Parts: sequence; structure tokens; C-alpha cells
Amino acid sequence: RRHRKRGRSTMIPTAIDASPLWLAAALGAMSLGALADTSVTTQRTVTQLGDGVYVIRHADGPDSNPQGNTTVIVGSRDVLVVDSGYLPSSAREDIAQIRRWTDKPVRYVVNTHWHPDHQRGNATYVDAFPGVAIIAHPETARLMAYERGNLDRYPRRVRAMQESLDKGVGSDGKPLDAEQRRELVQTVAGRSRVAEELETCRMQLPTLLFKDEIDLDLGDRVVQLRHSGVGDTRGDVWAYLPREQIL
Repeated sequence: RRHRKRGRSTMIPTAIDASPLWLAAALGAMSLGALADTSVTTQRTVTQLGDGVYVIRHADGPDSNPQGNTTVIVGSRDVLVVDSGYLPSSAREDIAQIRRWTDKPVRYVVNTHWHPDHQRGNATYVDAFPGVAIIAHPETARLMAYERGNLDRYPRRVRAMQESLDKGVGSDGKPLDAEQRRELVQTVAGRSRVAEELETCRMQLPTLLFKDEIDLDLGDRVVQLRHSGVGDTRGDVWAYLPREQIL
């Protein structure tokens, strides 16, 4: 009953079907926000978008890599999470936050695409909620094969950087100057923290795939998942709450 599959959708989300005045105001607000924003995120923040709808913005990883946002949608019966984060520790922190918001189980985790900052927390959610379904487009499941290589390559790269630091030479074979050495020390320290965490990171592939669209009933609210073609990757998915008009 929770999975209602239908034919391919050709409709535009109703949140975009708005008056020119409303749209102009929204775009103006977005522009002002963009001026004050930055790609560097130093602290975790939580914003409530509506009743039972939250977005978690994670601080950048210790290796300075950005961590994808996580959206939490709480229904009367189930909880849906959009993207599980870059690091298992971030997913654990999010799960603790969710449990403060509700005693409902996380029934669904959606991977909007295959990049590590959107799916590395999958296994953490499976451990916390054994019945959870990991949802994605088939292309996302296929492309996640690259993640196995990422998990293998990351510690090797950290070891290579440490060897470079120990020898005092860069990847070009030239001696490191004081600034290069300082930067490399900082990089190795941050990446070593991530590598240590990834040693116990278990790759969790999606368990529920959909090609074009699927609607999920959380009890008193429906979440629409749609694949509209190639975006950042071949398997991009977007989520929409039709009643709340949140995309």
C-alpha cells in the first residue's frame, strides 16, 4: 500500500506554477540569500521547512569535502530521509536528532544520486532501522559501483601524502617549501580522520529501485519521487511534497 507506481510523469511541480509576482519575490529572496551564503560550511545547522519537515546542513568533512544536505520528512506512521550524508558519524548524529523529533521509524532513505556525500550513511540507517528501504534510480545503483573504488583509493591517497610529507618532497619530486609543508600537514590530518572512519564504512546499495516515479505514503502525507532525466548524474531523483508544495 505504501508504494504506488504509475506511468511516466510529464507534469511540472505545482510549486513552480506560480504568479509572476510571487516568482519575482522568491527569486529576489534567493538572490539575497545567495549573496550571504558560502560553499564553505563550518557548522551543522537545522532548518524547519514546515510541520515535520526539516533540512540538516552538515558541516564540511574533516578533509574539507562538502557533505550533502539531509532532509527529514516525518509522517504519522513513517519517516522518510532524503540523502544519508558523507560520513557515518554524520548519519549517526542525524539519527539521534530524528529520534528527538519522533518515535516513528525511518522507513525510507532516498539517494538522490550516487555521489558519496549522498549515500555513505546508508548502512548506518540500515543498522539503526533494519526494515528501512534504500530507494534510488537504477542508474544510481549501477553507478555506486564506483564507490567501492573510492573506499579503496582514499586510504591509499592518504598514505601517499604521508610518505610525501615524510620525505619532504611533493608529488612532482621537488622539495616542499614551508607553506607547502604546512598545507600538506593540515590535509593529511583531516584526511586521516576521514580514512579512519571509512575503515568501518560498509557500502549499502539501494534495495528499492524505480525508473520514472513513485509515490510514498508516510501516513498523513505523500512524498513524490521523480526522475526527469540526466542532471548532475544519469540517476538524479527529486522529491516533492504536493500538499506542502516543498520541493
